[in-house]
Amino acid sequence: MSGFLRRSRITSNESLLSDKRSKRNGTRSLSPNRSGGKSKVKFENEWPVGVEAVVNMSLTGLGGFADLACVPGLQGIASLLQTIAKLCFNVKRNRNAAQQLTRECEAYYSSIEAVCKGKRLEENVAKSVQKFEELLQTIMKSMDEWSKLGFLNSFVYQLRISESIKSYGNELRSIRENIQFMSTLVMISEKADYEEAILKDKHDMVVEFSRRENADMIREGAVRAKREGGGEEITEVLGRIVKDIDLASLGKAERTQLEQNLCIMSKAAGQLTYIPFDHLEFDSDQPILGSNLYDIYSGKLGGEVVAIKKARHSPDIHRSVEHILKEANNWKSACESDPGEDYILKLIGVSFPQMSFVMISRLMANRDLMSYISKQENVSVDRMKLARRIAKGLAILHGRSPPIAHGHLRGSNIIINDNGNPLLGDFGLSKSLKDMNGQPMTMINGIDSSRWFAPEILDGDALISTRSDVYSFAMTVFELMTGKRPFDHVKNPFLIPGMVKAGQRPERPTELAAKIRGLDDNVWELLTRCWAHDPFERPTIFEVDRELESYTAYES
Repeated sequence: MSGFLRRSRITSNESLLSDKRSKRNGTRSLSPNRSGGKSKVKFENEWPVGVEAVVNMSLTGLGGFADLACVPGLQGIASLLQTIAKLCFNVKRNRNAAQQLTRECEAYYSSIEAVCKGKRLEENVAKSVQKFEELLQTIMKSMDEWSKLGFLNSFVYQLRISESIKSYGNELRSIRENIQFMSTLVMISEKADYEEAILKDKHDMVVEFSRRENADMIREGAVRAKREGGGEEITEVLGRIVKDIDLASLGKAERTQLEQNLCIMSKAAGQLTYIPFDHLEFDSDQPILGSNLYDIYSGKLGGEVVAIKKARHSPDIHRSVEHILKEANNWKSACESDPGEDYILKLIGVSFPQMSFVMISRLMANRDLMSYISKQENVSVDRMKLARRIAKGLAILHGRSPPIAHGHLRGSNIIINDNGNPLLGDFGLSKSLKDMNGQPMTMINGIDSSRWFAPEILDGDALISTRSDVYSFAMTVFELMTGKRPFDHVKNPFLIPGMVKAGQRPERPTELAAKIRGLDDNVWELLTRCWAHDPFERPTIFEVDRELESYTAYES
């Protein structure tokens, strides 16, 4: 668990905040200890708790609590409700949901008063009231901690606090159902109101992030997160803001400031850099390359010549924000293993213009591998050297912990730098495009991409893997050595998946040129092992790399 989280979360024996993600990450919850233990963690406020909000808050419903306290068995609950009603105004990013929870508690209290006022509580009612009081104590402690969260931490924990509030609401309804004070109709109505409150909180969160006056607090919080190891949480905030941005109906100036604040936050946290879209200068409105799902433009960012890869508009872009950011972070982390940009194309940043997303990297004059080869037709090119360097780049990805699968290796996705060396990029983004458009993997660059896909990928919804990468590597080396696509003689690409799944593979070329380029007996035998039908019969890319290097030593 990151130091940032250790300094920001509250230890808990029983967590109402824990979800599948927090269990998977081994993180602790923000919910207080139900056993009454004191928190061992102190929060550092990044701005003061909103005293003005408490002073100016509506006191509707609080006046009657003193009278309700005279009901036998209910002493003490009224003061808890009064405290909660005040605290909920200071739960910065979940204020609407916290107020809705408070209203539900007030409604339940009123129902008890209506049924039991002036009477001795029946045993089953008394037990429910006791559970209610215990729940109120827990809610009060939670809201007290939530109200002390600093500015950026309130964004970090917004989703988890929302889940906790919903859990408290469900527990309250469970108590109510036991004594059947409220009708089903009322409970359904309150649940709908609660969901509306969550949407309002998301709206308010986006608006708050679009304010110019909050830029310094955003920067300071992100710097603290970087220092304490909380960078991943910052990326999570970025994803939620982008995902919910359309809820706020921001004007042009507000949206521009929001993007600027996202850029400030991501840079200060040392994470994947968010690039405001209006910072990009396009050389032309015509792409230099493209496919059925994205276009690549040449342009500039702060004077640097860049390639701008822009996905075509999709109504489902927000559904894939988290995955896009995850894969972009994988790309960035791989760049950290190759700081000299010797094997991995550097990712400069990302942006999310309306209904699309953009990846920004350096623009290389030589373009992609196959374009480079075709331009160098009359010049001697060491194709075995290119193959070895592609293998080493793939080994960098597969050597990460956890390993990173490229997912769409082929000649047109390998960029050649100014020194004539190949660089890998765009890895993992195939899955993002699939999620965004609801299309099978074979369609992300058209059905023709099936020429490079392993049979297990073509067979259904199998996940890309390091083993499927090895298969694609073999097809790419075949493409490199022959200058032709795999199965180039098959003009109807819709036939390719069936052929591959049936076990067909490219035939060995008989031209002398292929052998001169390096496709000798040893390399051909290696390719046949790499494109084995059973993924577990394929060598690892590390074994491939060592074997290719051994051929070089033998030749020398």
